[in-house]
Amino acid sequence: MPAADPSAVILAAGSGTRFGGMKQLAAIGPEGIAIMDVLIRRAARSGFAKAVIVVAPGMEASVRVHIDEHRDPTATIPVELVGQRVPHGRTKPLGTADAVLAARSAIDGSFAVMNADDLYPEDAFTHLGAHLRETPSVEHALVAFRVGRTLIGNRPVSRALVDVEGGFGLATIREGTVTHDGDGLRFEGRTGRAVPLSADQIISMNMWGFRTSVFDALAGAVGEFVADEREGEVYLPDVVASMIASGAVVRVFVSEGACVGVTHAEDVAAVTAALR
Repeated sequence: MPAADPSAVILAAGSGTRFGGMKQLAAIGPEGIAIMDVLIRRAARSGFAKAVIVVAPGMEASVRVHIDEHRDPTATIPVELVGQRVPHGRTKPLGTADAVLAARSAIDGSFAVMNADDLYPEDAFTHLGAHLRETPSVEHALVAFRVGRTLIGNRPVSRALVDVEGGFGLATIREGTVTHDGDGLRFEGRTGRAVPLSADQIISMNMWGFRTSVFDALAGAVGEFVADEREGEVYLPDVVASMIASGAVVRVFVSEGACVGVTHAEDVAAVTAALR
């Protein structure tokens, strides 16, 4: 029997420093709709039961007003906002792993995770919705994309390189930077070593399907990070990599659609064009 319809967790706590403001609410479509509005509508059409938006302190009122003003009556689901706190002694939240953990109290079953500033294609929602309802309840999932279909212009961008084993299982995921040079694309991981990259190489844009078991792994990673008083952030892909090392199964679905997002103000025009 299929499981209950999953939820969609949208990560919207970013500060938008490079954009110059709240890029989560940047108008990219008719009547001022933002990427978040499109994601909620696509989740609704793919059978997700509700959306949970994770925001930073001070953003709740603005995001709630925007969401309420841009609801689509033909494809709407309940939308709940949760705050990602800033720990004492720090100036910003602890990163994407902590952002997902912040949604724990609003989630009672399987769920998808996505960024509020990336325009994921329709088929990505279809893949995750079907997986979370119909496959073994221990399997997590990742939607991967062709890197060449995620780029706007020639600026360096953050991406996570994905390796698959056995035809479907996530083997490794490495965060880094994709850059253009005279010979094409290159990927540079955190170690600083750059390697050539084909435009067809699959990468992660942080669109996941999780079972509730992920929350224990997230809580453990965030708790250890805070206890050790480390600098920086706790990254979701790093937690997933640790889960895989401990035997977790993450099924990879490859979307052939474009997935572009807003990092800089000049990216808005390209995202608007992709929406048409």
